[in-house]
Amino acid sequence: MSEHHLLLLPNKPEWPKREHKGKIGVAESDMRWCSDGFEFGCDNGEKLLKRGSLPES
Repeated sequence: MSEHHLLLLPNKPEWPKREHKGKIGVAESDMRWCSDGFEFGCDNGEKLLKRGSLPES
């Protein structure tokens, strides 16, 4: 892996710090979410996609 330069750097470069300015609307703090999706191929070549997410309880 070393020959192909695929090893991780020993000292990671510093990423610029930025403040999170967005708002996330959840009912309570530390709420977790799960998501999934699936795809069907139709006979006419079109694709039917279904995706969704739910809060974990």
